[in-house]
Amino acid sequence: NVSNVEIGVFGNGALNALNGGAVNSFRASLGSNVSGVGTANVDGAGSVWVNADTFEIGALGGGTLTVTNGGVVTDNNSAIGANASGVGTVTVNGAGSTWTNAADIAIGLGGTGFLTISNGGSVSSTTSVVGLASGSTGTVDMDGNSSQWITSGTLTVGMDGTGTVNVRNGADLSAVGVSIGRNLGSDGTLTVDAGF
Repeated sequence: NVSNVEIGVFGNGALNALNGGAVNSFRASLGSNVSGVGTANVDGAGSVWVNADTFEIGALGGGTLTVTNGGVVTDNNSAIGANASGVGTVTVNGAGSTWTNAADIAIGLGGTGFLTISNGGSVSSTTSVVGLASGSTGTVDMDGNSSQWITSGTLTVGMDGTGTVNVRNGADLSAVGVSIGRNLGSDGTLTVDAGF
């Protein structure tokens, strides 16, 4: 158990939770500073990262989170591409692979964020925003039967920035409400494609 985890503070850093490995933290950051590049992999059934508060993937630098093969990540709220210089990428792939946000998730909070949910992966949150701040860019790609993104409140695609959500090949997107191109100057696109 640790309080705060910073991966890729000024240089390159990596954290791997594999084969049932467990990480417990309060706050976490990947790519904490502009020059930092942080990578985290949570892979395999029983592998888990429990983060009690905020999780920033691409805080000021580059951050990559990969959840695969039944890995589990939980937190209170998260930001992919947290600040203007931050670039964050998250992939949740495979049946049983889950990322649970007890509160909010922002893909492109102030910077650039990418989220991929594929092959039965699952993401959930209370509210979700893709492209939150002016100048931010958020992209979500969902692909494959049983892949799901569940928002128990409102999903906003393009709050003040640019947001794009693509739902393909039987993936399941659900939200209580959806707002596309919310505020003046924003740009939001939601595409649902049944595929082949």
